[in-house]
Amino acid sequence: MILNLKYLLKSKYKYIKYITGDSISTNFDFMPIELLIGVDNPPKLKIKFVTTKIFSCFDYSLISTNFIKGNSFIIRFEKAVRPRYCSAAFGPAKSMIDLPENINQLVIINGNNIDIYDININKELISISSKKNKFTNCLYPQTFRYPKNTFVYICKNNLVNEYIYNDFLKILRDNHLFTEHYFEGDGRIPYPDRSTGHWSNYPSRFFRYKNESDFEKAKKLLDDFAKKNKEAKILLKNWKNRKYSVW
Repeated sequence: MILNLKYLLKSKYKYIKYITGDSISTNFDFMPIELLIGVDNPPKLKIKFVTTKIFSCFDYSLISTNFIKGNSFIIRFEKAVRPRYCSAAFGPAKSMIDLPENINQLVIINGNNIDIYDININKELISISSKKNKFTNCLYPQTFRYPKNTFVYICKNNLVNEYIYNDFLKILRDNHLFTEHYFEGDGRIPYPDRSTGHWSNYPSRFFRYKNESDFEKAKKLLDDFAKKNKEAKILLKNWKNRKYSVW
């Protein structure tokens, strides 16, 4: 208890110059996320914050000031802002902040409160663990990143043509250009983990390839398959947001 109190006082002193007293009356959930913006662009690493408080408008945004101090990334929340034009639906306030990759500590400030997390970012995984948290909650302690040169296979069909999922999966597995990829261990996967919205929804499958041109050959396989299977509903989406689909 005494050691913990000393740590809290030391942490507050270390970051006291960043404290302004401005605060938002809410707790926050957050998660690292890689955004796919446009097509054929590498994913952008962000950190997403959502308030636990529900506002009278779904479009409220969070305003923060962000700093880098050594290997620490400091996020100081200032206020929640209502936009000029606001939807009638209720919802949390949200923000999406660029997350630097060369850090090992995340510091979040709201008013006079400071939460601190250890963070490890590498090419495959983002790991976050709490050192002190009072008003924030990390939704996913481990988050997988988009593996380079990969794509997801998503299939959704009705009960009559369930064979389509396995038939096209076999085509992908049998092709020498593609190697099935598995996300090993616990963690949030960046791709959708299964199809949704149909009578038959299936687990997603993931594949690696060597060259970007190989993914275009996956399109040719899909087009040929769709000609023989008119009811196929399949999406192939790669790590740069290029999509080939038959719906």
